[in-house]
Amino acid sequence: MKRPRSEETAPLDAPPSAKLVLRILGRAGREPIVIDRVLRVGRDEACEVRIDDESISRVHFVIKPGTPPIVVDRGSRNGTFVGPERLEPRGSRPLAAGALLRAGRALLLVDHEAEKDVGGLEPSRLGPMAKVLEAADRVARDDITVLLTGETGVGKEVLARYIHERSARKRGPFVPVHAAALSAALFESELFGHEKGAFTGADAERAGLFEVAHGGTIFFDEIGELPLDMQPKLLRVLEDKRVVRVGGRDAMRVDVRILAATNRDLAADSASGAFRSDLYFRLGAFPLRIPPLRERTEEIAELARGLLERAAAERNVAVTFSDDAIERMRAHAWPGNVRELGSVILRALLMADEGKSALDARDVERAIADAASPRATSGGDERARIVAALDRHAGNQSEAAAELGMARRTLLYKLDRLGIPRPRKRKKT
Repeated sequence: MKRPRSEETAPLDAPPSAKLVLRILGRAGREPIVIDRVLRVGRDEACEVRIDDESISRVHFVIKPGTPPIVVDRGSRNGTFVGPERLEPRGSRPLAAGALLRAGRALLLVDHEAEKDVGGLEPSRLGPMAKVLEAADRVARDDITVLLTGETGVGKEVLARYIHERSARKRGPFVPVHAAALSAALFESELFGHEKGAFTGADAERAGLFEVAHGGTIFFDEIGELPLDMQPKLLRVLEDKRVVRVGGRDAMRVDVRILAATNRDLAADSASGAFRSDLYFRLGAFPLRIPPLRERTEEIAELARGLLERAAAERNVAVTFSDDAIERMRAHAWPGNVRELGSVILRALLMADEGKSALDARDVERAIADAASPRATSGGDERARIVAALDRHAGNQSEAAAELGMARRTLLYKLDRLGIPRPRKRKKT
């Protein structure tokens, strides 16, 4: 097996979700574009991401790949916005998962790829997942709100898209919203839109994500991380399906189906007051739990072979698993679930000896051990650094992530991988 040159220096602890994609929201049939090369976005036919709209410049902005990727305005007529912030002409800024980009009337989302598409596979119908998918097939026919629960990495958004694709709304948009990325300053403008002149920098009217999702599905990921002061505003929209743009007067009806997901115990959070009980009961009209991978050993072989097949094809190599490799994977507890399985398989593939046609139990064991071993840094143990940063910022995950030089969702991944409980923000002393 020839090891791909472009991957030889990749960090072995990077999860599959490290790959970012660009999604054009509200445009049915447009597939996400992986940010693995320079992407020019504009009206020009030569652009890698072409949006035929007169509000967009010929080359409006450019996204350069990297960790993190960078967006650069190209002197666009109507400006490039990242959230509510307008870039200076020719200005740039880094992008993290969950970033919303606006170019004229177009809205684009920077998103993780792996959580949406686990190796290009549909959810397996083996073992406990058979009952989950049977329930998902039934609920897809109705517009009832569904709350998907389960540990990080089990594939909640995979199932959300599965439900959408089997519903009467499948020709409409599927709009993912990362609730954890919505700050108070962004919440109403991004979800409900705003009118021209509503606030400083609002030099044009903008549709919110609820409007973008009209006729389709809006999916709130990490809904348990939504701050308490924003929850009543979301509840109001869920109840009457109407939105009022910031700076507007008239309520607009939006025809959307609501799906949400969390890895928190919202029932306990509701009882303790950490999450509004009325919003919890509204979201939890039809709860659907996805079991962790350690309860789904029947599907590990199918998942593993599918993930390896895709990873090997992307690297133009031919390799399979030996029987003892499959047995070793079945014996592992997989605390990171399907996401961890994908990471281990990629790591085993990259670390295997050249010319090897089948990955064996030793390759899998080495990849698992590498993921579990603590990684020392110049500031000491990674776990200690993260805990200390969270303590310094009173549990504010965004501020801690910024200090540590990583995206917030990367921090969340590391919290789960290292077994660090997710803190709630508290008042700074």
